[in-house]
Amino acid sequence: GLVIENKDFAIKSLSFTSYYTLVNGYQDSIIYDKNRELFRPGVTFNNLYALHILDSSINHTLLKYILHIEGALKSRVSYIVSKNHGVWTDIDDSSNINCADYLFRGNYSANTGRKNELLRRLKKCVQNPETTAYSILHYKMHHNHIPPWILSTGLCFYQAIQWFEILNSNDKSYVVNEFIPFKNLTEMEKKEFLRLALELLRDVRNRIAHGAPLLALKSKYSVPKKQTILLSNGIIETGSWKNLYARCGLWPVIAVIFILLPDLFLKRSFINEFEGIIQPYIDQNISIVGFSMPQLFHLPE
Repeated sequence: GLVIENKDFAIKSLSFTSYYTLVNGYQDSIIYDKNRELFRPGVTFNNLYALHILDSSINHTLLKYILHIEGALKSRVSYIVSKNHGVWTDIDDSSNINCADYLFRGNYSANTGRKNELLRRLKKCVQNPETTAYSILHYKMHHNHIPPWILSTGLCFYQAIQWFEILNSNDKSYVVNEFIPFKNLTEMEKKEFLRLALELLRDVRNRIAHGAPLLALKSKYSVPKKQTILLSNGIIETGSWKNLYARCGLWPVIAVIFILLPDLFLKRSFINEFEGIIQPYIDQNISIVGFSMPQLFHLPE
């Protein structure tokens, strides 16, 4: 079972961090024996607290760079929509049948039911800006139109992904090639990768927002093998793909963030920041019941 080395420290820690976060949150990790429903012999409360601090540091870094990707997605979708379909939307047209409106149904893909429902939700963001974003409300009060790049400020990541998903083929290709300017993949392969990569990041973003540890992350979204290996610049290798955690764990999340960050400066900053978090634990050979920190997070040494 769990060893309490310092009762006062444990009580104080639990006064500002929930028991679920510090204890139950790590019962999916390799330091927990699911058959016996106990932590492995030698695991201490202090170990779990140290894991929580490291996990939180990793989460904050991932969230910071996921937000850069979310911003890039909104910017690229709103740019291509405004370029090809204008900057005006008919606030009174909830059905989006006005062909002069950039939210006009005919501007988007042929997936009618899903498309029409999303376009209605996007129009509601324009119609009721007080529930979405101040920038939309400001434009509604002081300007005669609400352009796509202002609408995008009121969207959550999920809505931005959905807007991308319903773009017509040419508009979607523009966004895809802005994220993945890689000529050795087909357009279909790039679209598949970006769709699944964005869903993976959305899943991770939601887990972080709700305080879930990423120590033993197994997302339901798995990025495709060929594209991930080609695009990740060696972060994911062919030989590691059989490992579940190389497909839908923390390691592919790191690879996806690296791939989708919009410029080299951000890519380098992300890698340096992540290495700065994990490297001291490696240098000091810190482990918990024989498992190194990279092993605990299912990362390569």
